[in-house]
Amino acid sequence: MAYGGEPKGFRARDLTPDLIAESDLVLTATREHRGKVAVMYPKALRRVFSFCDFADLVQGVNGLNTLVTHGNSGALVRQVTEQTAARRGLSPPLEPAQADIVDPFRREDEVFVTMARQVLGSMPAVVRALVG
Repeated sequence: MAYGGEPKGFRARDLTPDLIAESDLVLTATREHRGKVAVMYPKALRRVFSFCDFADLVQGVNGLNTLVTHGNSGALVRQVTEQTAARRGLSPPLEPAQADIVDPFRREDEVFVTMARQVLGSMPAVVRALVG
């Protein structure tokens, strides 16, 4: 909540192949997580990104503000995801230390601060892309 998030209504749930199949975009904390998602449902590979990789790639997508979705947020997410996936390989990928968000589970407070900085560093590009 310190960064403006609202946890009300949030409910954690196990990731399943069915959940992946119905998703237009899956963002993971690390590339290792991305690989695990892809193993669970290989057809989704083009729709799965680490959060930081997605933020990096989406910055190179031209015309995000001109995508026509007619008020359909799902259509916007699908279009942004397709265009972002098409950018893979067009520029050098992020270094692993930049691509992965540190896991703060059962760790000292400083690791939580590091995680928050990593998320907040990528957040503007992700929000701009997905909100339109």
